[in-house]
Amino acid sequence: MPPANIPPNKFFQSAVLDPSLPQDQTRSSAFSSIPATVVPTNMLKIIVGPDPVSQRTWTLPKALISKHSSCLALKCSSTTVELPSVTPHAFANFVDFMHSSIYSVNSQVPDYRPIRADTDACALGLRLGAKEYVVAAMRHLYELFEPLALLLTGSRQASMITAQDISYLCSALQGFSVPAYGLRIMFFDTVASHWTQSEVQHIGEAEGWKFLYTTNKEFQLRIGSSSPIRDSMRGSLLMPVQNYLKLVM
Repeated sequence: MPPANIPPNKFFQSAVLDPSLPQDQTRSSAFSSIPATVVPTNMLKIIVGPDPVSQRTWTLPKALISKHSSCLALKCSSTTVELPSVTPHAFANFVDFMHSSIYSVNSQVPDYRPIRADTDACALGLRLGAKEYVVAAMRHLYELFEPLALLLTGSRQASMITAQDISYLCSALQGFSVPAYGLRIMFFDTVASHWTQSEVQHIGEAEGWKFLYTTNKEFQLRIGSSSPIRDSMRGSLLMPVQNYLKLVM
């Protein structure tokens, strides 16, 4: 039978602490004062995401980070860095690349589309100064784009690129106008190479494309300049991938 000064159901003190009991007040305060985990000096804690609910945290070797990201390398004098504008799943793909040097994005995420995932990877690489990662993502995009450009039967309906994809790209690359030039024109040239001559000449009649064509002058100029090219030659509008890579960063 428990002592008289211990309330019922409080006998197993190893499992339950009662702050109202003097003997437990000291023990409770001891638990609350346990210090946070100290990040080793050779590691960098990276908090990714816009809010605590969706955030993820990585603790990575500074040597690994410095090798792959010139921007994060500048943060290595600290122990913690926050990336609130980066999505955790996009950063997770980058972490996998740093460890393996193999480009592969996780397709098991909501609303996955290869073009959007690769676009996010390129934007993240530009933001972090991770040129090798940008190049790898661009090569993967090119592998998606090239097959239809090589056919003589391409069309707007057959192309995987939508007007929303172009808008998403340009929005994601805001602030990286010069280093992202090669990526943007690779997208624009892909559209030109996938569409027929007639479709390009009547782009203002295509659903969803008129607004983009009239508001994005860079896109308008690139697509408009391809209008004289006949269908049999339109595949050549998509240049070799190296031509785009050398314009990046």
